[in-house]
Amino acid sequence: MRAERAPERAIRAAARADVPAGRRESATGALWRFFETARAPVADVKDSMRDVELQGGGHARGSGSFYHVSFRSGSRGGGACARSAHDYITREGEYAGPDRDAALYTESGHMPAWAADDPRAYWDAADVNERANGRLYVSGDFALPRDLSAADQVELARHFVEELTAEEHLPYTWAIHAGHDRDGQEHNPHVHVLISERQHDGLDRGPREWFRRIPNGAAR
Repeated sequence: MRAERAPERAIRAAARADVPAGRRESATGALWRFFETARAPVADVKDSMRDVELQGGGHARGSGSFYHVSFRSGSRGGGACARSAHDYITREGEYAGPDRDAALYTESGHMPAWAADDPRAYWDAADVNERANGRLYVSGDFALPRDLSAADQVELARHFVEELTAEEHLPYTWAIHAGHDRDGQEHNPHVHVLISERQHDGLDRGPREWFRRIPNGAAR
């Protein structure tokens, strides 16, 4: 049995002490494999993208330009705002306008019923209802191969986000930015993603119940 690293021990200890509604007692899925360090190992990225056949005829393995991925957390204690983070990556609200790199594509998933048609409402509810010392989201960004078509970039991004969220049904929002240079040319296509730690377990809860904390062992 392998020895647990310090971040894993901390995660497990926190989970045993307090289990949020709709979340497992320990986050051990693909998300934490990447979040244990500020910048995920390139080998892990390649493993997640290996043998991804794309509808447009491209192949993720055939491009060497997919290499950058990083993750960080957003907490209330650190001054983060989930709604602002959502608006930034989707280019809504104060981040809309021609002076910013446009969001070419956005997608959300694993949302509760009350946010299925309005993902922004989910991240707004996180700001209002998440506990004071709670983590609002895990955010990440990763580069996309420039030689893929727009459709294949979307498919590749979707595959990667699903790798991180599917096991625990974690709500997410992601967007592709073109990464234009000063001349308006696309030179750095990349993805921004927000992932919630609140597992969608299929139970019908409103925003307050979704984010409230449940003592370990209490009935859900």
